[in-house]
Amino acid sequence: MISGLKLKVTSKELRQHCLDRAGYHARRGNEKEAELPSLKEAVDRIKGAGGGLTPDSLARMSKGGYHLDPDSPVESLENDIRDHRNKSLVFCFFAEHLFDEDYTLEESDLVRLEVLKR
Repeated sequence: MISGLKLKVTSKELRQHCLDRAGYHARRGNEKEAELPSLKEAVDRIKGAGGGLTPDSLARMSKGGYHLDPDSPVESLENDIRDHRNKSLVFCFFAEHLFDEDYTLEESDLVRLEVLKR
């Protein structure tokens, strides 16, 4: 009897899946990197729109406690780009180091390979 979810996958299928995921993450990293200058420009415009007022001084002027951290969206996008690039490298590494055997994958393996989401 087999306990739990286990899937048999050939090394050829697994290698192709890893290469596909590597390609996806490389493309997404490039797409997001292309948008980074636009985001930086928008954040700079927002910074300059206050007429010299900083987000902190604006926060003290309004009851709502307005606060904009202009670096946060840029840093977030830069981190996302870095994550996609790192994932691409990991999937390439996996694809290049598989044994020519069938693999039995469990749920945690499927999550790591981005077949399933948590």
